[in-house]
Amino acid sequence: ANSLNKQVSFIGRVQYNYASKYYLTVTNRYDGASNFAANKKWGYFPSSAIKWRIAEENFFKDMPLSKTILNDLSLRLSYGVSGNQGISNYQSLPTLSADVNGYVFGGIPHLGYRQGNITNNDLTWETSAQLNAGLDFQLFNGRIDVTTNYYNMHTKNLLLTVQTPTQTGYSSRLINVGKTTSSGFELGVRASVINKKNFGWTTSLNLSTNDQEVTDLGPLVMVALDNTGYGATTNYLQVGVPVGSNFGLEYAGVWHSQEEIDTELAKPLEERTYVSISNFYKPGKQKYYYYKRDGTLNIDDYHYLGTPNPSFFGGWGNTLRYKNISLDMFLQFQQGSTMWNTMQYFTGVGLYLTNQMSYMKDRWTEDNPTSDIPAVNSRDNIPSTYFLQNSSFLRLKSLTLNYDLSSAVFKASDRKLNIFLSGTNLFLLTSYNGYDPEVNSAGTSSTVRAKDNGAYPNSQTISIGANLNF
Repeated sequence: ANSLNKQVSFIGRVQYNYASKYYLTVTNRYDGASNFAANKKWGYFPSSAIKWRIAEENFFKDMPLSKTILNDLSLRLSYGVSGNQGISNYQSLPTLSADVNGYVFGGIPHLGYRQGNITNNDLTWETSAQLNAGLDFQLFNGRIDVTTNYYNMHTKNLLLTVQTPTQTGYSSRLINVGKTTSSGFELGVRASVINKKNFGWTTSLNLSTNDQEVTDLGPLVMVALDNTGYGATTNYLQVGVPVGSNFGLEYAGVWHSQEEIDTELAKPLEERTYVSISNFYKPGKQKYYYYKRDGTLNIDDYHYLGTPNPSFFGGWGNTLRYKNISLDMFLQFQQGSTMWNTMQYFTGVGLYLTNQMSYMKDRWTEDNPTSDIPAVNSRDNIPSTYFLQNSSFLRLKSLTLNYDLSSAVFKASDRKLNIFLSGTNLFLLTSYNGYDPEVNSAGTSSTVRAKDNGAYPNSQTISIGANLNF
């Protein structure tokens, strides 16, 4: 059957400009989306923005600084509300799901139907209110442009899939619950460093920070966001930590000997340092730092390990020109993020019939008893810092060498001929042990942001070509 989705929007906008000094923009949106509950389909999202171009004020023009160094200056402020309706259709309705093996009559399975969703008559828009404040200025007669921005966003009524008691007959339900905050700074700089007849250099830099926190989850303590499919849930929402945070245990290496195991188990629970799953108290098997010391290892021991969000990220671009030759390059970077390399659940624990990471050659064996790399067949499905990697990186995103042959080939003509050699993803500097720290197996998920379950890496390309304009 076809899945139907309809959206309707009414938008009104007023803009005002007084003497090229004071600017005002007011926008009102009234949006409707069919995938919400019957009486919750509409949302009202107003916004407004003001700008003061200080450079047009007489007091600024009279400043000696304005004629030599600071040539333009503007201050801006905006506030607005936006909505998120990015959910599947019919999530508020008691849908029916087909089950081809649901019923057997006369020894023959027949098609059956069961209820797919629990009705949610309150399912509505997730809304975000954001404040922006910025300062823009220009230096040295336009040779340097600088844009700065501070933002602070508060989101409520998060659209989250949460677990439900199994006695309901359903494993999960989509509801509106929770609040988050997000704030940070953004900086953009563009400069013409050298601009001579035969040589030029322009550069641009953008740098951003982002600080997130879950501030409320209603009656919930933790919300599981994913499952690797291997029995391990790695990402949760919890008050006081960033959205989509990585949870698990701190890896403490492996048991090196039976004597070490016996000594640890002889201690009272409150004095133990390490713990394993019940059948992994064996030499060569993983051990973890004991978190709760209650005698068992379960999900209650999982705790915050790191954020998938970088503390800062950005890019740096440069264009160098010498006569008819130009070189364009762009570097991309991020710092302070972590990512799950979930392929290591197979490739980093000596699992049979599976290719292994190269470091597994140094795994624990009776001949190598001091190693902290698990022995063969040591998969225990515990998310830990053994699988959680630093995903900071510096990447040469693009590089293009261009040669303008127009003047040599088409003398006294407007025709253009350029030949170029171009490459993308040519260089990557990172400590991440997977293929690419920039991928995400969860796609565009707003909550699971950094997971590598064998995701295809960014392709490296090299191309050569020509542009001919008549």
